[in-house]
Amino acid sequence: MSNLERYPVIDDKTKSAYIVYMKHPGDPRPQNAALFAHDLSQNGVVRWEVPLQNLNTNPVVAGSEIYSTQYDNTKLNAVNAVTGKILWTWSPENDLINPDYPQLATNDVIFVVGNQKTYAVSRTTHQTVWETNRVGKIAIGDGKLLIHSMQDGSFDHVTAYLLT
Repeated sequence: MSNLERYPVIDDKTKSAYIVYMKHPGDPRPQNAALFAHDLSQNGVVRWEVPLQNLNTNPVVAGSEIYSTQYDNTKLNAVNAVTGKILWTWSPENDLINPDYPQLATNDVIFVVGNQKTYAVSRTTHQTVWETNRVGKIAIGDGKLLIHSMQDGSFDHVTAYLLT
C-alpha cells in the first residue's frame, strides 16, 4: 500500500464507503490520489471524489460531515458526506496537524493532534474550544479523552481528560 492510501470508513446512514487511494496505481504523486465516496447500495459506484491535495489522513465521519487534513498538514477540512463539497476548514495556530494520528469526533467536537498540541474543534463554530500541550495517540472512552504520549522516547504515558 502506498503511503498515500488509507483505510476505508463505512457510513451506514449514507450507505457509503469513504477511502483515500491512488487513481493510477504506481504513481505516488499526491495529485494522483483522492478521497472517494463509493455508494454501497449501487455496487460501489463512485458518488464523488475530492483531490488529495485537499485531504491526507484517514477520513472520520460524524453526522453529515467527513473530516480529514489537507495534504500539507496545515488544515482540517470538513466535507459534505453527500456532495463531496468542502464546507469549512480549520487551522491550528503556529502548529501543523500530525498525519500519523487520526482525528476523533464526538457530537460536538473533532479532536485533532498537532505536532505541538492536541485540539478540540467545535463542529458548530469551527473554532478551537480546548487544547493541551500533550500530543500522542488519542482515544475516547468512558467519557474521557485519552492521550497516549511519548516520554523518554517511547509511548509510556497516558493522560485522561474528562469530556463535559
